[in-house]
Amino acid sequence: MIQTLKYLILSCMIYSCGNISDDIIEGEYITKHVSQLEFFFSSPFYHFARGMKLDIKDDSTFRFETCGSIATGIWKIKQDSLILTPLTNKSRKDSAELRKSKFAYLIKPDGELHRIIYTFDKEKMLDRLVKAENNRKKQ
Repeated sequence: MIQTLKYLILSCMIYSCGNISDDIIEGEYITKHVSQLEFFFSSPFYHFARGMKLDIKDDSTFRFETCGSIATGIWKIKQDSLILTPLTNKSRKDSAELRKSKFAYLIKPDGELHRIIYTFDKEKMLDRLVKAENNRKKQ
C-alpha cells in the first residue's frame, strides 16, 4: 500500500513538472522593473532591456512592442520555453518590414519570461518580462 502511494505521488510530481499550461502564460507582459541594487550588481555582466510589451492571446497569437518595432504572430509552448513566430514585424519609424525570425523566452518557475539578446556591439542584454499586474504591484 505504501509502495503504491509513493508511486502515485512520484507520478503526480513528474506529470506536474511537464509542460506549462497555455492558460497560465496568456496575458499582458511588460519589462520587469529593475531595482538600483540589482542594476549595480548586474551591470558588468549585461544590460537590461526596457520598454517592451508582449500580449499573449488565448487564440495562440501575440503582439510584441519595443521602442523600435511592433511584431505580431503566433506562439506555442515547447517544454519550458515560449516560442514566438512573427508573421509581421514593422518599424515604428517608417513602413519598413523588419526581419521575421523566431525567438524564444525561457519560462521561469515564478512566471517571468527571460531572454538574452546580443546587441550589435556584442553586449549582452537581459530581457525580463513579467505579467503587467504583477509588475505594477511591486512598484
